[in-house]
Amino acid sequence: MLKQLNFESLVKGKLVAGVEIQFSVTGNMLIRCVVLKRNKSDLVIEKQSTLLSSIEELAAFVDPKIPLSILVTGKGIVHRKIYFSETDSDLSLLNKALPNANLSDFNIQKTVIDETQLFISVIRSSQLNELLEELQKHKLSALASFSAGPFAINAVLPLIASTEQTLNLNTCRLAINNSQITGITNEGMETEELTDIGGEHVKTNLLLSYAAAVAYFTGPENPVLNSGTVYALIEENREKRKLQFRSMAVLLNVFAIVMANLVLFNTYWDRSNELSTQLLINQSSVQRCDTLKKELDLKRSFLEQNGLLENSRTSYYADQLAQSLPASIQLNDLSVHPLKKKDNAVEDSGIYFETKMLSVSGHAKKSTELNEWMKVLKQARWISDVTLLNYRQDKKMAAGVFTIQIKLK
Repeated sequence: MLKQLNFESLVKGKLVAGVEIQFSVTGNMLIRCVVLKRNKSDLVIEKQSTLLSSIEELAAFVDPKIPLSILVTGKGIVHRKIYFSETDSDLSLLNKALPNANLSDFNIQKTVIDETQLFISVIRSSQLNELLEELQKHKLSALASFSAGPFAINAVLPLIASTEQTLNLNTCRLAINNSQITGITNEGMETEELTDIGGEHVKTNLLLSYAAAVAYFTGPENPVLNSGTVYALIEENREKRKLQFRSMAVLLNVFAIVMANLVLFNTYWDRSNELSTQLLINQSSVQRCDTLKKELDLKRSFLEQNGLLENSRTSYYADQLAQSLPASIQLNDLSVHPLKKKDNAVEDSGIYFETKMLSVSGHAKKSTELNEWMKVLKQARWISDVTLLNYRQDKKMAAGVFTIQIKLK
């Protein structure tokens, strides 16, 4: 029994029928079917059969509402291992398997092995269309997948408890390497020996139908024949199941909403009464909060206007000034956003911080060197302008005292 499986969607339901339709050399059909049921994280064989010989018997064996994961094997189906490139079309791939074949006469299926090789499976369009018409005639059109050959076995290869490099199936023998099909030969033989698949014992002649059913729930998805009819049936079944699932979900949601509304109405009605009472009690607190908020906005506005909320870059400014400073100039003071006093003529006179401004004072032995340093500063990308506020030299040989103002960008 398989355990701890992850299912992609509840839309898939709980049942699926894996069906192998083998075309015998006499022109008859041999049909093997396994119906799997999903039970939480387990897959359980609901029923199985190897005795079906017609689509009519298959229709009587499985519920037509159950999704069908079908694969066809036997006479009329050719598998070739070929090299391919990104530029290959379906026609060129077909001609590598069957030279000069017409794409309108055949349907193909591509199963990639690696970056350069793939298996191409070929079936005559007339043979495929006759089978599809027979399935639809007996209302077996709920296709989940439709593939040619044994490639559905990839879904369970990692779980098969065997160290052998080959695997014998009903119509072929597979060469296996690293849990992947690398070769196919027509040397199969039907047997009812049991094969251990993750603890579930399955008859060997039912391996393909079992694997096709498992792939429906667990992936990877089976390859699909390149047929417009097949694609249409698969898509129609997928959309139909989505519609059923959504309809049921809508009904459940409506019921849940009605019940939730009843509970919520009573709850919130009581809560509304409590909040109304609390609102009356805390009215003064609300008014106090408004007052504090206005005060906070005023203080924040003051700080923003004076640049006090910006990140401090004092160390950066000091480092940049010191880096460009000539040896003959000595700095005494650096003021970031210097404090200013407003004009007394202004109605709202007082002090304020001059944002985006540095005030630098110091001693310079020569005024020419001070001018050269100011020119260097003006070229800095973080400085908008440099202005000399004053320069005073008391004695001819003594260093002059200066103050410059640096406007930041």
